[in-house]
Amino acid sequence: MSSRLLIDKGILDFVSIANKNENKKLKFFLSGEIDNGNPKSINHYDLQNLINNSPVEYLGYIDLRKELHNYDILISLSDYEGFSRVLLEAAWVGLFCISTLNPGTEFLSNFENSKIIENKDNNQILLYLNNLLNSNLKISNKNKIIISENYTSSIIANQFSKLYYLD
Repeated sequence: MSSRLLIDKGILDFVSIANKNENKKLKFFLSGEIDNGNPKSINHYDLQNLINNSPVEYLGYIDLRKELHNYDILISLSDYEGFSRVLLEAAWVGLFCISTLNPGTEFLSNFENSKIIENKDNNQILLYLNNLLNSNLKISNKNKIIISENYTSSIIANQFSKLYYLD
């Protein structure tokens, strides 16, 4: 999981899933930074307590461009999301993406190697992760084509231009 460390991003759910996990082959990593200006942010003390009492390895800030490909699955448990750049980047490098359904994540339904979860049920998410572990995870090259055809900066800017064009 990689996000700003906000309660609304599902950090507590992620740690709860990791705590319930009994499969030693599953490893849980959390990256991101505390957002001190946000009232929904986890503070340093609470973050340390969460991490010290769980199997989650906290990575701090990571350079996604350089490091995202080192992982297999990206999980987003956000309650609210704008268009999720980290999910798009994860899909680009071929990671399997698991996300809760909200307006900023529904685009994942266009991709291979993705699962949108409509009801945030931590037990079901853990079961799904274990099932993935027992399957043959393959990198998706099709996702790069989908992103290139639909989600580049120039395509998105062109859509904004059409939407907000004023005579």
